Amino acid sequence: MIFHSADTQSRLSCFDSYPTLASDMDETIEAVPYWLANVPQDQWEKECPEFLAKISERDKRILSTPASQYRRLTWEEVKDTIKTNRIDRFQREPGELRKYLQYTAKIKAEWGSIMDFVIKQRLQWTSLAPSGPPFSSPGMLDHDVSFSQRTYM
Repeated sequence: MIFHSADTQSRLSCFDSYPTLASDMDETIEAVPYWLANVPQDQWEKECPEFLAKISERDKRILSTPASQYRRLTWEEVKDTIKTNRIDRFQREPGELRKYLQYTAKIKAEWGSIMDFVIKQRLQWTSLAPSGPPFSSPGMLDHDVSFSQRTYM
C-alpha cells in the first residue's frame, strides 16, 4: 500500500507534458515521458508501449513519480483510509503498476477479458449459474478464496 505525497503530486500536476524527474544519481533534472520513468535508460523505448497508451491520468501520474518518492501507508493510515472509505488512496508502486498493466494487457489479449480469465482459467468454472443456495451442493465448488496474482504490496 502506497501513499502519494502532496509534494510529489504538485510537482507532477501537468499530465499532458512530460513530468520533471530528479535523478537519483545527482540533482540534475530531466524530462521524460511517463512510460520511461523508473525504467533503466538502456531499456527505454522510442514509442509508448501499447499497454500504456490509453491509461488513466492517475496511472500516468503514478508511473511518472520516482519510486523513491513513494512511501508505504502506516497502519493508522490504512485504518483511516478504510474507515473514511477512501480506498482510492491505495495504489501500487510505480514499477509494480507497470508490471500489473503489462500483465493485464496480456491477459485481455489472450482471454478477451479479466473476467473470462478468472472464470475459465483460475476458477475453472463452466457456468456462473447458481447450483442452488450458497454452500448447499456437496461436492460442488460454488465459492473460491484465492490469492491475488498482482497484489498492492
